[in-house]
Amino acid sequence: MSFIQLMGINKTYDYPVLKNLNLSITQPGVYGLLGRNGVGKTTLIKTITGTSLPDSGIVSILGKDPVKDEVWLKKNTGYLSDDDRWPVLMSFGDLLKLYSQLHSKWDKNLEKKLISEFRLDKRIGIGAMSKGQRQMAGLVLAVCHKPKVLILDEPASGLDVIVRKKMYECLNDLAMENESCIIFASHILDDVEKLADSLIVLTDHNVALFGTIFDLLNSHTFISCDYTELESSLIMSSSSKSGNFEFIFKGSQHDAEQFATEHSLNIKYLRSPSLEELFIACSGGDV
Repeated sequence: MSFIQLMGINKTYDYPVLKNLNLSITQPGVYGLLGRNGVGKTTLIKTITGTSLPDSGIVSILGKDPVKDEVWLKKNTGYLSDDDRWPVLMSFGDLLKLYSQLHSKWDKNLEKKLISEFRLDKRIGIGAMSKGQRQMAGLVLAVCHKPKVLILDEPASGLDVIVRKKMYECLNDLAMENESCIIFASHILDDVEKLADSLIVLTDHNVALFGTIFDLLNSHTFISCDYTELESSLIMSSSSKSGNFEFIFKGSQHDAEQFATEHSLNIKYLRSPSLEELFIACSGGDV
């Protein structure tokens, strides 16, 4: 099944934001969206949700056009940002009733379960909720119609550790039981490691890394060796510390050992990088 197909996406405001971006998601699961500020994460999310049209390129969500099939997609997708502006004069219960009437697939049992787990009160007004409560309420509204594609922008913002854990469980259940595709953007790498199966990393306004976390970590190697001034296109990022030369190598540990032999490197140790190390290296930072 094709969940998301983006081909040749370009978007420019006062400067280029997305440059000939391609992304194809055909498997259900949870995808973490990472990238430094300004690389195009928000614009990518807006492109997928249809709230911003690209200057050029093709967008297909569940095989549908975000503009021509807007109504159908709203019934089969979900979206939650960290700054949703709910009608502050409505109660949470009234908002739930409205959403359930709009979605024929609304799951009342899931609604009751999440309201109980998040300790939400239907009687409370949206305007009287804390930021964390609004995030929890927004998650209930975003998932109870069991969307096939769910987009979350900083979903854990304002949530405590216990509620975050319940949020992870809710999203994992949706991905597995409903075979949904969930994309969530976050600056919290710990959240990504706990929740995501796969990663989408943006740098330079395009997709730099895409794949399962397992495959990405095992197709790169952290190497520490005696100091050298070696330069290679296979080195993502490097630093020199106390006479050591440390870098992220684009390849498996087996490939890294061959690379070290070919360049006469005196390796002190090598290992799979952490997610943080790989992200920093991919984003142009020093390991």
